[in-house]
Amino acid sequence: MPETPPVNAFAVAQRLRQAVAAMPVRLETGGEMSVTVSLGLSWLNATDAGIEPLLARADAALYRAKHAGRNRSRWSRGSRCRSR
Repeated sequence: MPETPPVNAFAVAQRLRQAVAAMPVRLETGGEMSVTVSLGLSWLNATDAGIEPLLARADAALYRAKHAGRNRSRWSRGSRCRSR
């Protein structure tokens, strides 16, 4: 989400995470199941030489979210926003 302040990006991630959790998936057999997502967020820093550092930070944040439990969002370390 280019030019989006981190706090706004985190709010969007939270809404997305909540919307996915609230939406049951209908099965062909007639039943339903629920799914959740965990999200890792980061942003491109002025000192990054390419996209790789951004992806590495987002990946690390995703693994922290997964390690904290299901249905979580986490920022890359050193951000101004808190995890929820």
